[in-house]
Amino acid sequence: MMTVVTFTKAYIKSMRLYYSFVTGIAGWLGVVLYENIAGVEFSPSFQKKIIILILLFLSWGINQIFNDYLGIEEDRVNAPCRPMVTGELNPKYALTLSIVLNIATFFIIILFLEPLALIPFILGTALNIAYEYAKGYGIIGNIVFGLMITMGPLFGFLASGPVKIEFFSTEWAAVMFLVLVMNS
Repeated sequence: MMTVVTFTKAYIKSMRLYYSFVTGIAGWLGVVLYENIAGVEFSPSFQKKIIILILLFLSWGINQIFNDYLGIEEDRVNAPCRPMVTGELNPKYALTLSIVLNIATFFIIILFLEPLALIPFILGTALNIAYEYAKGYGIIGNIVFGLMITMGPLFGFLASGPVKIEFFSTEWAAVMFLVLVMNS
């Protein structure tokens, strides 16, 4: 019988949080870009920035659980020490927790951030699932991964505050394109 402590340790191990800086820093780029374009008048509060940063860093790990769940057969060969493969982490419980955490994130965005940030949140999750199937097709997998990571700065930007159409500038587009190319 799996204890809560054993499950939690295995879940956290599966999150591979040592890579969470990928979504964390990419997303923070969106927050900084928002502040640069929107100015002091619309600058997000310190509390809002902390919430955004926590969600950005945890999004990597939560999505890794979906990735491991969908790719468990592949991991049996390529990553046999992962907790889901070894049986250390119950796949159904881990998937359930990740779904619950995504639902909680949905409500955190609605209640404390900007609802428009739901778009990159949902797209990022969908692209993570698509990546599991696209990664076997070379450049297509790379592009899907790049698009998935590009949802980080888009999330950071949209979650930071009210967005006006004039905020979408060539500077904004250049940053998003750069993140896409760097991660593809």
